[in-house]
Amino acid sequence: MTGRKTGFGRWPENLERGKMQIVTINVPTKWLDVFVKLTEAGLFPSRSEAIRSAIRDFMDKQYALYTEFIEPMRATDDINCIRVPNGDGTYQLLHRVGEA
Repeated sequence: MTGRKTGFGRWPENLERGKMQIVTINVPTKWLDVFVKLTEAGLFPSRSEAIRSAIRDFMDKQYALYTEFIEPMRATDDINCIRVPNGDGTYQLLHRVGEA
């Protein structure tokens, strides 16, 4: 797969870049204070970049989980099962809660 290398995997090429859009969100004041402090300390050029970085880190982790667990599960014959790692590199299929 091509795309940006992250600590958790690779973003698909179509997620890596593109036109930016304005998104309005509400966050707790304490969160905003942290973004401002990080920006004022020079860790980020702007508050927007600090927020983008936080979202990008979150998406890296979630996309890695998706590609490792959810996507392969969808390829199995039994969509009512989930793969659970055994800790030794193998997995077991378990039925979802409420499924027979």
